Amino acid sequence: MQEYGVHPCSHTFVALLKTCTILKDVKRGKRVHIESAQNGFRNDVFVNTALIHMYFNFFSPSEAQQVFNDMLIHDVVSWNALITGYVELGHNEDALLCFDQMKLRGDCSPNVVTYVCILKACGSTGFVEMGGEIHAKLKNSGFYLEENTVLETALLDMYAKCGNMGKAQEVFDGIQTRNVVSWNALIAGYVQNKLDDEALHCFQQMYVEGFVPEVITFISILKACGNRGSLDIGKKIHDEVNKLGLLGKDIVLGTAMMDMYVKCGLLVKSREVFCEIPVKNIEAWNSLIMGYAQLGQAKKVLHIFQKNIVDKGIMPNLVTFILAISACSHAGLVEEGQMVFDDMENVFCLAPTLEHYGCMIDLFGRAGHLDKAVIVIEKVSCFERLPLWLGLLGACGKWSNVELGKWAYDRSMEMDDKCSAAHVCMGNTYASAGMYGEAEMMNVGD
Repeated sequence: MQEYGVHPCSHTFVALLKTCTILKDVKRGKRVHIESAQNGFRNDVFVNTALIHMYFNFFSPSEAQQVFNDMLIHDVVSWNALITGYVELGHNEDALLCFDQMKLRGDCSPNVVTYVCILKACGSTGFVEMGGEIHAKLKNSGFYLEENTVLETALLDMYAKCGNMGKAQEVFDGIQTRNVVSWNALIAGYVQNKLDDEALHCFQQMYVEGFVPEVITFISILKACGNRGSLDIGKKIHDEVNKLGLLGKDIVLGTAMMDMYVKCGLLVKSREVFCEIPVKNIEAWNSLIMGYAQLGQAKKVLHIFQKNIVDKGIMPNLVTFILAISACSHAGLVEEGQMVFDDMENVFCLAPTLEHYGCMIDLFGRAGHLDKAVIVIEKVSCFERLPLWLGLLGACGKWSNVELGKWAYDRSMEMDDKCSAAHVCMGNTYASAGMYGEAEMMNVGD
């Protein structure tokens, strides 16, 4: 095009930027950015909006924000690009700040896309009051909520994520034209809030009203079945999934099915589902490991970890290491658990979380290696040590180690002098050592 002397227009650069975004071609995308400016489109709202989308897709929110800041004119599409980009990257508070700036500037009004994104940000941050204010404003501003299923579903999802299922159900009841997406949001909300009976009731009602469940519906409801041990319902859902031919097509669904059987104590069925999954990712392997761990088969867990994951080049994740270390802990395999923990950081370059350190305290505590547990605690930031001190204190009770227990108790009190768990654990430590008077004093103090 350039060789023939044809000058590009804004649509040319928008198309080029979208292509660079799809290809994740950062270097070429930045070059197109420069060329668009050189060709006189520095202030073109369409080109700049495409640039914002591109930089967010390149995980460069600062560059996306800079493009937005340099724009002379902002329309609702460019605001939405900025807000959506922050939400998709999980920078929800930045998205909410942009929304406030949008309202303050007053150069354009939010539309449905804006509100859907902001409600998602409110749900992710737990800002139910702000979400409620938006709900009230929408009711009073001419938005016909009952006719906009997308917006209503976003409201429902926001309330559910904030733990207010009463309001979520109220929103759902007001939707005139329900679809499978709104049903999914309601069912997922009940499951997220551990209201599994209500989720199963909604699932049955969904069938009554003639809606066909999707993969995401089955994933949520299988989790509910696993949580409440509803094996009969879980098996019926398994049959339904097989009739629809979905199991071999979606690995997330397959993993959810495995988790359900594991939680219901049926590892054989979980293993059968695992064999049906055509491509096994780390989540599927984690589900299988969890099943063997619950049966106390630590050696099997370690075999799968080494032979089926590590040796086959599958990258374990943080959950894999929690499951493996916990299995070693319950089986008393101290050296093996230590090796898994060391490999996590040294071989796989994964930084341990507080939960991993807690697993190591449990590993050493169960085996009576309390000195090693102290060394682990000292590797953790001072501000995060309280649950680890409590774990050590619990181990001191098991081994009647009053001296170390009193030291761990004092460290716990330094962090939280009202920690009732520390009083209880110290009392148990005294009692296990036959020091019943001191134990009683702890109970009085608590």
